[in-house]
Amino acid sequence: MGYFITLPGDTKVSVTKEVHEAYYEQERRDEYYRRMKKKLHQSYDELSATSHPAEEQLFVPPASVEELAERELTLEILFFALGKLADDERELVEKLYFENKSEREYARSTGVPQTTVLRRRERILVKIRKLIAG
Repeated sequence: MGYFITLPGDTKVSVTKEVHEAYYEQERRDEYYRRMKKKLHQSYDELSATSHPAEEQLFVPPASVEELAERELTLEILFFALGKLADDERELVEKLYFENKSEREYARSTGVPQTTVLRRRERILVKIRKLIAG
């Protein structure tokens, strides 16, 4: 069986196996970049609201060198922003997002009302967004 690629206008062209694999590899890479761009524009709240913690979504093993480079850049930006936070702000982020503590658990452990923890978390996330945006 021969190999084909489909061009715009639904035109099928017969190609070698190597051309077929290269063409569809690039197409898969382009689709990955589109998904990553959409994912990177989600807020940390949106990432953490899914069934998987945000850090698990960020630390999926990369499939290519380009993906690894993009993930490294994303992490550098995130860690830069986290490094600009005050110690108490960074602690709150670490407990809620990296240690998966609930706002209620964090409030109990610090003796701060849960509503205060919620407001601080929202303020910190706004600050992180501004730091990332430049």
